[in-house]
Amino acid sequence: MARGNPQNLTNAGKGRPKGSKNKHGVLAKEAIAIAFDQLGGMEGLVAWAQADDDNLKVFYSSIWPKIIPVQTEVSGVDGEAIKFEQVNEDAAAFRSRLLQGLAAGIATGGTVETVQ
Repeated sequence: MARGNPQNLTNAGKGRPKGSKNKHGVLAKEAIAIAFDQLGGMEGLVAWAQADDDNLKVFYSSIWPKIIPVQTEVSGVDGEAIKFEQVNEDAAAFRSRLLQGLAAGIATGGTVETVQ
């Protein structure tokens, strides 16, 4: 049972209206976006990732998973299953190949193709 005067408690327990944004979350996202822009935006992020192999690992293990959709349907060519193969190459060769693919994707408006 509610304490106090019931006339003063007409909206008690309703909480935030359905679909409304949490103001703290919105403010945090805005602050992060401003910081991202001030740190150089996309070009700054790419430069940071290129600066060190550890940065590249942090990007793909911590940053990238937070910005891609949680559920993504992925299929191979013509809807076939994706085939995986183990690639044995050193980190520098992988980094170079990966960054070439990212640069190609940025240059083509976001379409990234495999760079051999």
